[in-house]
Amino acid sequence: RSTLFPYTTLFRSSILDFSEKTISLDIVKQYAKRYVELCQEYTLEMPCTKVQFKKLSGVYGQGSWLNAEGKRAKYGWDIKAKCQNTGPAVAESRAQEVATGKSRCDKEKLQVSTLTHEFGHNICVDGVNRSENARAFITELKTIRDAYYKEIRGLTKGSKEYNDLYLGDYADTNIDEFLAEGFQEYKNRATPSKYAKQVGELVDKYFKKKK
Repeated sequence: RSTLFPYTTLFRSSILDFSEKTISLDIVKQYAKRYVELCQEYTLEMPCTKVQFKKLSGVYGQGSWLNAEGKRAKYGWDIKAKCQNTGPAVAESRAQEVATGKSRCDKEKLQVSTLTHEFGHNICVDGVNRSENARAFITELKTIRDAYYKEIRGLTKGSKEYNDLYLGDYADTNIDEFLAEGFQEYKNRATPSKYAKQVGELVDKYFKKKK
């Protein structure tokens, strides 16, 4: 684990937990580097006190809410922190030219795409982040999502115009997945689509650290 220096020294308030039995050290290094970069760029209003890189069953990544003791929170009012887990598997479809289940990313960013998606949840989750800043952000985000729905539903599925805008099926799950999928594409694709760019720029407006 000492080979992860200097990344682990930058976690500070977060516990880094990974299993070398289920994930290679090379991937852990990629994840640690990317996570630190995102933390240096964005403000997390609610701390992420535990970061895990472990194999997951049935999902690529996962976020959970913790209470003051660092255990899983049972109730919304008990949430004091967040936990992020990213497994070694990736959604290969992200690197395709046309989005299907997931939003797109450049091929060289595929390995960190899930981690970036989960970091989007760490930035803000509707109903979990309750600051005035977060509430204003969610209000604007819903306006962007409504515009996205209106435009995408007016296009023929599979057409070039539709494919250029589409953020994938998973973005339709709820406002939180719309945020995470848009943010993922914004950070990991050289030419993010129209609404991925709008989502990313909104995140920058409310959560990017001032230099």
